[in-house]
Amino acid sequence: MITDPYRLVESHACPMSNCQAPAGSPCRTTSGKVALKYHTARFQLVPALRSELHVATPAVRHPGSAWQALPVQKFAAPAVTMEVRLAYARVSSRTQEVQSQVDALESSGVHRLFQERISTRVRERPEMKAALAAAREYRSLGARVTLVVHEMKRLGRGALELLKVAEELRDAEIELEFLTGPLAGKQDPSGHGAAPCSPSSPPWRSPSATTSATRPSKARRPPIRRARLSAGSRSPTRTCSPPPCACATTNASPPWEVF
Repeated sequence: MITDPYRLVESHACPMSNCQAPAGSPCRTTSGKVALKYHTARFQLVPALRSELHVATPAVRHPGSAWQALPVQKFAAPAVTMEVRLAYARVSSRTQEVQSQVDALESSGVHRLFQERISTRVRERPEMKAALAAAREYRSLGARVTLVVHEMKRLGRGALELLKVAEELRDAEIELEFLTGPLAGKQDPSGHGAAPCSPSSPPWRSPSATTSATRPSKARRPPIRRARLSAGSRSPTRTCSPPPCACATTNASPPWEVF
């Protein structure tokens, strides 16, 4: 796994118009020299380095010398996949304390922790977005990434929000782990989650919870069709044929006939 900061930076091309150094080469100055440090816009492309103020150019790149493009080096995938555990903690308001989540997450052996005070009603959560970006970055470098959260409601409360997070984790092949709650342990983001759900039925399933998924569902009875009545009509009732009257056996007219 790539761990040197300058290699992480040089995996991206410099977006600065006055530099435009290709991937695999250090940044350059306007005078055509190797820059003493990488441009901020370039190392900010690496989520793991966004908190840094600057990233210095190493001595192997000979800063201050004449700049020239270097061949792009392809790094082989590590023989043993390393697991990177990223943690996310959240509370909605200032009156709530987040330290208990932080303590539990740190004791679980996480490598990086992202925390914020923000409501789930806010669509854009900066630290949650940064955690997912860092997870994708580590995943692209060949690491096995696990996002660790204290409990499910720290990710979101609404069904649509949970489905969105589940889709992002599934697409990036990122595992999810809850420390507490009914789904404590590692989850499978690729579980059945296409149907709308509630916080009590999340869009992922635990790998151990397979009995309920394989249980055959009960056959549904066909719906009872009711006759649709027009306005003003009376509901149909069973009618019986009236007994024949006396006039039916004679030639006399019935008593209700009008002449």
